[in-house]
Amino acid sequence: MLPDAVTCIVVLQEADKEAKLLLTYEFRYPTGQFLLSPPAGLIDPQDKQTEQPLLETAAREIQEETGLTIEEHDSMHVVNPCLFSSPGMTDESNALVCAVLHPEDLSHLTQAGAVGSECFDGFVLLSKAEAQEILRQGRDAHGMFYSVYTWAALLYFVSDLWEQ
Repeated sequence: MLPDAVTCIVVLQEADKEAKLLLTYEFRYPTGQFLLSPPAGLIDPQDKQTEQPLLETAAREIQEETGLTIEEHDSMHVVNPCLFSSPGMTDESNALVCAVLHPEDLSHLTQAGAVGSECFDGFVLLSKAEAQEILRQGRDAHGMFYSVYTWAALLYFVSDLWEQ
């Protein structure tokens, strides 16, 4: 079974700098707010035809939502192939994929690749300490709640599982 979508835990490891978790502020229509979110998106039909549909979807979504591309020196792995918040009939399922990118600089970060109804309002680059603080507070720096998928990305990052 393939999930409906892929959520990406994107860790940026620039040379000689502390690793950062890359999150965005994405407008979430059910809440009417911009919420702290990891890059994510639905698995497209063409992704399903590839050898690794979860990684293919993750690479595409990262490129669309951040402008960053996966290079040879970067790594990607599936954290969990299929998660859901409850076994209800209408719940979307998500895979979690971790991508560790080693950009030379962050000048290529852009949200211009948003498609359809996607609407973004900037990036957040979190250090481990900043991510821990958001986890402790249960809210972002603006006092807003966040999704369980954001929580999972924060926890995966601060637990250093992305390094293994």
